[in-house]
Amino acid sequence: MQRSAPDGATQFLSKAQTLLEGGKEKEALKILTEQKESLMVYPQYWQLYVRTLFEANPKQFLTAFEQLGEDVCFDERYMLLHKMLYFVNESNIEETQATIEALITFTGDDPIYLFFFAKLLAEKQEYEAALECYDALEGTVPLLWDIWCEKLECYYRLKDTESFKKIALLAEKTYNMTPQELLDFVGLNFPEMKK
Repeated sequence: MQRSAPDGATQFLSKAQTLLEGGKEKEALKILTEQKESLMVYPQYWQLYVRTLFEANPKQFLTAFEQLGEDVCFDERYMLLHKMLYFVNESNIEETQATIEALITFTGDDPIYLFFFAKLLAEKQEYEAALECYDALEGTVPLLWDIWCEKLECYYRLKDTESFKKIALLAEKTYNMTPQELLDFVGLNFPEMKK
């Protein structure tokens, strides 16, 4: 639509996206708020608006998001998902767990929740508990890049060289990394383990 109608409402989405990426969150939020009526029919608008709402004022996000949800009548699953992401980013274990439990009533016990909970535990420096969660994911999902990296981070922080090496070597088979690529990756991200 931006090409077929460059002067149409979608120009504001593009401008807000550019401002947001340039670190001008408040300006982007102003445009999205002012142009709400013409843009709210586009699904991209809500994705961009919620992200901008968070980045413009993270401390007030939850209150503003809940008010937005009441005004727009977002689906409860949408609200819970964004709340969970917010609580994970805020390292709030209790609220994250409560939100995940509420989400499970809609979605079932999806392994992604265990990943988010593990990540949160790692952020709280509860590395062993995080590793228990990551290990519990084995068999339910493949060794995704994010899980692999998070496990490496936990072993790195625990200074568990043997477990770190064991997990690191999985990259050669799982991600088809050459030994040199793996060494370069470890050296860049986990310098104390390069030895």
